[in-house]
Amino acid sequence: MTLIKKSNEIERPKNVRIMIYGQSGCLAGDTIITAKYTGQKKALRLMSIEALYKNQEKIPYQGCRGINKDRGSLLVRSLNEQTMEFCWSMGFVYYSGKKQCYQLTTTTGKTIEATEEHPFFTPNGWKKMSELKIGDSIYYKPKNYAKTGKNRIDGIKEYFVKYHPRNRKKTVRENGVEYSYCRIGLHHAVFEANMNNLTIEDYLSLLNNYDGRELKFIPTGYEIDHIDGDRSNNDISNLQMLTTSEHAKKTYATAQVFSKYIPETCTVTEIVKTTEKDTYDIHCESDNHNFIANNYIVHNTGKTTFALSSKNTLLLDFDNGVHRLEHQHRTDVVQVRTFQDVLDVLQEDLTGYNTVVIDTIGKMLDYIIIHICGTKQPRIQDWGRINQTFADFNRSLYHSGKNVVYVAHRDVRKEGDENVFVPALREKSYSSIVADLDLLGYLEMTDKGRTLTFNPTTRNDGKNTCKLPDRMVIPGVAGKENTSLETLILQPYRDTCLQQGETEKAFESVMKELEHEIALITDAQSANGFCDRIDAFTHVGNSKIMAGQKLNKKCTEIGLAFNRETKRYEPAA
Repeated sequence: MTLIKKSNEIERPKNVRIMIYGQSGCLAGDTIITAKYTGQKKALRLMSIEALYKNQEKIPYQGCRGINKDRGSLLVRSLNEQTMEFCWSMGFVYYSGKKQCYQLTTTTGKTIEATEEHPFFTPNGWKKMSELKIGDSIYYKPKNYAKTGKNRIDGIKEYFVKYHPRNRKKTVRENGVEYSYCRIGLHHAVFEANMNNLTIEDYLSLLNNYDGRELKFIPTGYEIDHIDGDRSNNDISNLQMLTTSEHAKKTYATAQVFSKYIPETCTVTEIVKTTEKDTYDIHCESDNHNFIANNYIVHNTGKTTFALSSKNTLLLDFDNGVHRLEHQHRTDVVQVRTFQDVLDVLQEDLTGYNTVVIDTIGKMLDYIIIHICGTKQPRIQDWGRINQTFADFNRSLYHSGKNVVYVAHRDVRKEGDENVFVPALREKSYSSIVADLDLLGYLEMTDKGRTLTFNPTTRNDGKNTCKLPDRMVIPGVAGKENTSLETLILQPYRDTCLQQGETEKAFESVMKELEHEIALITDAQSANGFCDRIDAFTHVGNSKIMAGQKLNKKCTEIGLAFNRETKRYEPAA
């Protein structure tokens, strides 16, 4: 029995080995994030991104309290780009090392320090710090109240009145003049006007010109609730009085969108290079991969959720990050503690899984190094075994018919004067790992949204063995309800392999037919007859060129030569 296979007998693979890498971590540590924890009663807290990271990792720092307290999952303020409403997103903070930062200032007076690749939300889509110029507009989250004090941006109207016993008074100074006022929401005013059998106009007029009469007010410890959740619907039939605790429970349980403050634009006034600083990033594992930093709307790539967007997926979690995924993105998981866990998993029955995701490959290599070298740094002679261990794992999964998707952070490699973005892998493993991949893709934010390219360019490494589009836009939704990875990559790869297999079979078929005809040629007449009908064959690829070469060889063997003037074969002189 021979192991040799004919070219048309080679079985095309139906699975693929992919690596997806992208930027991570671009904000200076003192950047302020609006966040809360699911276990906290207090709705909002402003903390630096560095403090959030240290709280998450339980690292003591100056001013911290209750560092070991279980605070619940971290939620950060995010923006729904479809509805332009702010919402909460599950977040996980990463430390990204020291990086060169740039400080951006706008007409709001707010500054933010980030790396040159960090994306900001603009009216023209997402733009990196390096792409922004003086005079460009970017979105920011405005203050809760409009400057006029007449209307709240979230749609709830508020009025300033001279008298109200239940509401706090506030003193303001404007044009050198101080005055006091009480603030009352329209929904409160409507409810209290109804309690006093007055129209809203008469009630507000009375509060501004109070004559001392007895009025009914909403009791202390009660709130006015919009029954249908629409804060702009202030009809008395849509309002009800609830205790403060009842109102808080209803709001927390039903309102993922906590406010409808409409993002406003401001103008970039200055961008200056600062220094290298400790930088951090927040990976938001919701459909909206953005968060609010120093009131500006910034983004991350969402590599993991995209990698998981296919059916029957198993996650090998080396980063211990599965807990930060929202339920709609979660899948079966192995939370790796040692590389022996991985070797044990390979011995289990994995027939129910089509795809295995490794998050991240950089951490996986760290686990392999510890598995082989223990606590010692790897020596030169260790790297062969390290790389072979990875290759054995990769090929084991691949030959078992699984798609293998590696998630990697982004690194920068210097090539002359140019910076090239590459996966964050150890230098001694880089070439061998990339050589075993079918696809290597760079995921980033552009003015078109999240885009993925597998083609190598002067600014990023890549590998595209099945001629996927130069750049594809990645949808914002990922997880069990969506199969973006399957639709955009896995299926096209299978289709390409199938098409290549069919093309090879068709090529082999037409070449057999041509070779049979050429074998029947015995003289100039039959040779020229073949030339006359060569275009009648269904050619595939370069089959016509190959047939011409075989014909010329056959004619030489039987003593014929090609006359270039008559373009006919004749007996050789």
